[in-house]
Amino acid sequence: MPVPFQVMTLNTTGEVVKYGYTDLLEDGVYDESIHTVSTVAEVLQLPAGQSYTKVFEGAFVEMTTAEKDAADVIHLSEIKSAKILEIDTKTDELIAAGFTYNSKTFSLSENARDKLLTWRIKADGGDETARTAPTMDSLDTELLADAAAVVAFTDAAFDKIQAHIDSGETLLASVRAATDKAGVGAVTDGR
Repeated sequence: MPVPFQVMTLNTTGEVVKYGYTDLLEDGVYDESIHTVSTVAEVLQLPAGQSYTKVFEGAFVEMTTAEKDAADVIHLSEIKSAKILEIDTKTDELIAAGFTYNSKTFSLSENARDKLLTWRIKADGGDETARTAPTMDSLDTELLADAAAVVAFTDAAFDKIQAHIDSGETLLASVRAATDKAGVGAVTDGR
């Protein structure tokens, strides 16, 4: 016997969570304390790209502004998580873009950071070995003639990483402090 078309909604807002020709009571998502599953006589078509949807008189309809606001309160942690991921991704991208030293761009990849840390530890320990750092595009190099040059070079690299992390942390603190969707949306990453 075919499964009838079903719709799962949140009890608190009526927002559509899931729908289709699936036994939604048995799919592992359904929790009777927070969801309602109903069978719908005709197949409903969710408008493309529409969120904030509920079922009303057997059809998918957009929620009212008050219902959307109530849904946002319930989903605030998800909204914040998405914004945090966006900021963390931008921070990673900025670090991946490398750093500039003597008008040349050098990699800050994980391997490059490991190498820089090793060089720094050795330089701090008095190792005066000259090092050659290739540019990010491998078309040029920077000669680090002694421990002082290695320290200056690695300081520039680690300062750049820290600046990206710090600027991201400032934005993350604003996201965490936001008390509603508008507050999260007001946090813009212009880095």
